[in-house]
Amino acid sequence: MTANAVTSLSLDPPLVLLAVVRDSQSHRQFSEENCFALNILAADQQQLSDRFAYAGPKDFSGLEVTSATTGAPILKGVLGWVDCRIKEILPGGDHDIFIGEIVAGESGEGEPLLFFGGKYASINLNPSE
Repeated sequence: MTANAVTSLSLDPPLVLLAVVRDSQSHRQFSEENCFALNILAADQQQLSDRFAYAGPKDFSGLEVTSATTGAPILKGVLGWVDCRIKEILPGGDHDIFIGEIVAGESGEGEPLLFFGGKYASINLNPSE
């Protein structure tokens, strides 16, 4: 799934919050495996974001995938990733809120893929230019 509701929750312990639609394939998979990985896409990976954004079955066929501590899928070539073990699942309307403890992660250099106002966007890191 392409997530649009991800938030840093705590630094000690390192926790993230992820909102997932209750009747989705991702919800079932995360709940069964008790883990998830957040893959942080680079600005030039919009096609990859689109692949996982729409309703319907999700698969990783044709993609290079690895894993870290939990075994959750981590896409090769992404800007960064965090591997999370689920600590708690809370109700949140038609979504559930997954609280994940970060057990591993990695970041690289580059610009992240951003989605704002219903479209892909970029941010100017040098506003004086």
